[in-house]
Amino acid sequence: MPGVPAAPESIDLFQVNLVSGTVSPFTGAQQIFDWQANYMRASVSMPAMPYAIAQSWVAFLKSLTGIVNYFQFSAAFDAKYPNDLQGQYWRLENNLVKWSITRERVYSIQFNCRSTT
Repeated sequence: MPGVPAAPESIDLFQVNLVSGTVSPFTGAQQIFDWQANYMRASVSMPAMPYAIAQSWVAFLKSLTGIVNYFQFSAAFDAKYPNDLQGQYWRLENNLVKWSITRERVYSIQFNCRSTT
């Protein structure tokens, strides 16, 4: 993971509980299946970056090959969000890698990931 910028512009964290349910078509009774497990999701928005800095981020995200490879947030990331990201392994949430470029060659990068546990 590139070291610059040291932290994202913003990060949204989600806990996904592994719970499901069904409803009987005859009685309307609901049965809940609680697997007593969860995982974390994150939506990460990086600050605007010039071309020279953004290229390392684009290369990093491409190198993850979608959901194939995993990563850890850098120590600088962890320091900005203590107790939220530390020690977890993450992978992209899907196979999509996207970035935006303005006419002035300023890049906007946003990615979604999920914990591997």
